[in-house]
Amino acid sequence: MDYDGRQIRWYWLLLFVLYSGVVIYLLFMGNPYLYSHHELRAVMSRGESASSILTIPAQPPAATKAAAPTYFDRLNFQRNGVDPLGSPRSKNYEEYKTYPVEHGVDGFAVKNIAHDGSGFYLTGKSPWVMSIGLEGELRWKFRANEIKDDKAMAPVLLDETTAYVTHPTGEVLALSKSDGSIKWLTNVDKELIAQPFLWKDLIVIPVKGTTTSEWAIIRRADGKVTANPPKLDIKPGFLVSQGPDSDTLIVTADNKVMAIDTKDWKIEWTQTLTDPIQGPAAVVEGQVYVSTLGSKLTRLDATKKGKVDWEVELAKAPANAPSFIPIANRLSIQLAGGEIVAVDAKLGKVLWTYNSLNKSPLTDTWSVRLSAKHIEEYKMDWLHKGWTVWSACSNKHFCIYTPNKGQLVQSVQLSGNPLTLPLQVDKAWIFFGQKKEGEYVISHLLDSAEIKKLKAEAEKQAGETN
Repeated sequence: MDYDGRQIRWYWLLLFVLYSGVVIYLLFMGNPYLYSHHELRAVMSRGESASSILTIPAQPPAATKAAAPTYFDRLNFQRNGVDPLGSPRSKNYEEYKTYPVEHGVDGFAVKNIAHDGSGFYLTGKSPWVMSIGLEGELRWKFRANEIKDDKAMAPVLLDETTAYVTHPTGEVLALSKSDGSIKWLTNVDKELIAQPFLWKDLIVIPVKGTTTSEWAIIRRADGKVTANPPKLDIKPGFLVSQGPDSDTLIVTADNKVMAIDTKDWKIEWTQTLTDPIQGPAAVVEGQVYVSTLGSKLTRLDATKKGKVDWEVELAKAPANAPSFIPIANRLSIQLAGGEIVAVDAKLGKVLWTYNSLNKSPLTDTWSVRLSAKHIEEYKMDWLHKGWTVWSACSNKHFCIYTPNKGQLVQSVQLSGNPLTLPLQVDKAWIFFGQKKEGEYVISHLLDSAEIKKLKAEAEKQAGETN
């Protein structure tokens, strides 16, 4: 028998493999019943009970332009704690409605909260990312890859349409705010070393490079990573604020303050202080205000390469960055013991201290205008246009103080200790709070006169129905 004639030629096998590969490719690409990469990842990440919350999302078309950001920590990207709307408010807020937060994940502990008019976006040391409605309902949840070494998911970044989620290993996802479906997924495959941030049409991801930090620059519209990421000699854990112009960033890292020119991503100047900095820089026009763990508050002049203008001693170490009080030209800051301190922003002089005994994890102060009737009621200077100091205080309260003498204007009770600065939706202030460990609540506050009006309307409608 001629066995040699039956041997398989090597080129027959190669042709067979190529043919099979083409057939399988055409089958998968043309089959409308198979998942795309984004759809499969989204379905696998929904969780066991999410079928009623998430549907299998179709991959959205690529956007041509990034939407405007809708959330910044400390109210704006200058991180100066000033209410961006600047419209007069009432002091007579009362808790009108409360809603328990129903996230549905056992043992989930909230570490980071972002919010806008669509709701609250939660992350922590768990791989879950959650979107919570304004009445506490779970809108959607997304499970990222497992997290190791006691790290945490970064705070969610928000624009008008998209929630940007960053894993500690460098995976970045753009999720639809409406249903949590994946718009794009990019993996820079390097360890995250600081909080990501939105910058113009980009998302910037600080990661660990070979010898220094790298800033991965990703287009928000389509998730494309730009080539040649900038390499900057900055220690991990830094925080970023917008500088005095649209092309400058102010970075705080350890005991250094740096200005970065985003036109070429180079460090313009560096100022080294004697003590580590607490929180981000608060930027007001050309002035940069930072607090340090050495119990000091410092003003630097960004127009003079970070020259130190003044440095004031505080009674205790600050708990966070200072906030600016417009027109009055003052700063407010909370100390580690809960005291609220006001400082003259021009002279660097402590003006007053109020012991608020704050029991809340929220240590930011913020500046809001009060209406004209309250300016007269508390004999505030009309020239200051009602700007006042607001902060969490006592246990499950927030307080309002006058900027000139630190007089307590109002103390408002909440059902939980506030974890975020308030979100304004229509006429309401909305707080995300913690009742006890692992139990969260959303509080809706309205002016007392508005509450009476709503109750009267409800009683009238009830009477007409009967």
